[in-house]
Amino acid sequence: MESSPARSGSVLIWKFSPGSLCSRGVTEVEMKYKTILASAAIFLFCLAGLNLAAGRSDVADAAMKGDKAAVRALLERKADVNAPQVDGAVALHWAVYKDDIELADMLLRAGAKPDVVNREGITPLHMASLYGDVKMMDRLLEAGADPNRRGPAGETMLMLAARNGNPEAITLLIRAGVNVNTQEPIRGTTALMWAAEQKHPAAVRALLDAKADPAIRSAGAGLPRNYLSPKVNTAAVEAAARRHMTAAAAGRTYEQQLAVEGVGGRFGGTDRTRVQARQPAGAGQRGQRGAAQASPENTPADDQGDQDLIYSGLVGTGGGGLTALVLASREGDLESAKLLLSAGADVNQTTEYGWTPLLTATNNRHYRLAEYLIEHGADVNKANKGAWTPLYLATDNRNIEGGDFPVPKPDLDHLEYIKFLLAHGANPNLRAKDNTLTRTIFTMQWFFEAGATAFVRAAQSGDLELLKVLLEHGADPMIPTDYGDTAL
Repeated sequence: MESSPARSGSVLIWKFSPGSLCSRGVTEVEMKYKTILASAAIFLFCLAGLNLAAGRSDVADAAMKGDKAAVRALLERKADVNAPQVDGAVALHWAVYKDDIELADMLLRAGAKPDVVNREGITPLHMASLYGDVKMMDRLLEAGADPNRRGPAGETMLMLAARNGNPEAITLLIRAGVNVNTQEPIRGTTALMWAAEQKHPAAVRALLDAKADPAIRSAGAGLPRNYLSPKVNTAAVEAAARRHMTAAAAGRTYEQQLAVEGVGGRFGGTDRTRVQARQPAGAGQRGQRGAAQASPENTPADDQGDQDLIYSGLVGTGGGGLTALVLASREGDLESAKLLLSAGADVNQTTEYGWTPLLTATNNRHYRLAEYLIEHGADVNKANKGAWTPLYLATDNRNIEGGDFPVPKPDLDHLEYIKFLLAHGANPNLRAKDNTLTRTIFTMQWFFEAGATAFVRAAQSGDLELLKVLLEHGADPMIPTDYGDTAL
């Protein structure tokens, strides 16, 4: 039966008998379309099969399930032990993840590559180091895993082990030949900083025993936040981060490094005054110095908007110059602080913005650690670039009326700590230059603090008890702020 055209509405369709495709009655147009459709279907089916095959690994799948019998059977049939899953994970990654030494040994004997990476650039040894799994790390190192291989962000195996805190894992990597003072490239931190930041005094001790340097300072805070990246000259920020690392290594300040390189301006570009940048007094200065302009070949001709953003504190470049002791003080890790001081850390060291360990501990309400620092030589009147002193910060901490995010509870009563500061020589008449950190916009409390003393700050909150204590220790109630505000 031959096909015949028929109409359904305005659309031309074709009717076929079951055998019409094999007869000459089928038109050449019909046959051509059918051939194209069939070929396309076969192509797509094959392509899908290739894609599935590219991300398929029977051995890794069995290891993921923890099915050692299936893994053994597959290996006996010469299945590829290094075949990756779709995310690049191989069977050895899963053995480490499951902390299965028997499975790892089975895979390594079958030829598993110890330095294989997944899609993110993670090796099995990276994982074992992060987990602090000493037995697994030892197996991988014996199999030839590289202990100096960097992670996707430049982090080292030793940093991952320090983050975990297992001192045995740290010692194992050091014996394998890693450099204990290596700095990662984004923020210039070391394994010692990672251990202190995670409050692992045993790890801090192991690193110090291996000659980790507590004086090393971190670099800048790195690239801008993602939501600002389209607006910011990232090359300038990266150049500033590199410059901070160079300055820290040479024992220079950031400004001195700018001078050495012959780069002009506060940011390595055109200097901006507060009026030109339309910034109120004290605004945008609480972090590290702004990012420097990149070298001419990497810098767009017109990047003034970038400089404005950097100046106003909108770019993620604040901070820098942190040390292990500053981080231990920030986290309230008294035991690590004791170890670092015993190893020669300067109790009055400062970050780029001038934060001392004492200021850092005080700001985060770790008053017992702060008292220990004072008892071991910390200067109670040393201020940062905002001219915030420990006494001013403690007064502010005591009188926060509320906030949009939680703040840590003090480990000692605020007033008791303030009395300790005063008893150790804190000057109640020192004046702040910059506003303290704003914790909420729903308040009538905040005012321009430039020139304010601890007495003015206490008066602002009506803290009569503290006002009396400050007066007993020589506070001058007549000192005004830079804007003429007085305690009264």
